[in-house]
Order: sequence, then C-alpha cells, then structure tokens
Amino acid sequence: METRTGQQLADANLANQSQMVDQLAVLRHEHGLTLEEVSRRCSADAAEVLAFERHGEATASFLRRYAAAVGAVVQFSVSPAG
Repeated sequence: METRTGQQLADANLANQSQMVDQLAVLRHEHGLTLEEVSRRCSADAAEVLAFERHGEATASFLRRYAAAVGAVVQFSVSPAG
C-alpha cells in the first residue's frame, strides 16, 4: 500500500471540506434562505456567510452555527490515512 504524502493528505482534507461547504450552500438555496436570513440565524454578518460559501474557511463554531441555520447537522469523522 502506498503511503500518501502530507500534501496529498492536505489536498484530500481540503476536497472533503469543499464538498461539505457546497452541500451546506445547496441546502441554503433549497430552503430558500437568503444570506441575510442565514447571517441573522448564525449571528454573523452577510459578508462572513458569503466568504464561507466562497472559500470554506471558518471556525468549527461558525460551521456548526451555519449548519443549524440551514437545517443541517454536521458530522466530523476521522479515518487513518492509507
């Protein structure tokens, strides 16, 4: 079995994170929520919500608040690299 490099693992983690952010943004749209509604629900400003949707960078706390605002539960899992 080939061991992945640190960069390969970082790339895989980033891809997983991007997919999660995309899924959350899709839920926002499916529920007909505006940026302003989500920002109000998660106690953030609309610019922060938009930046999260575009770039995916957020604290775990913000991620949980955003998920709740769009009616989702986020589950984290860890698996060994292999």
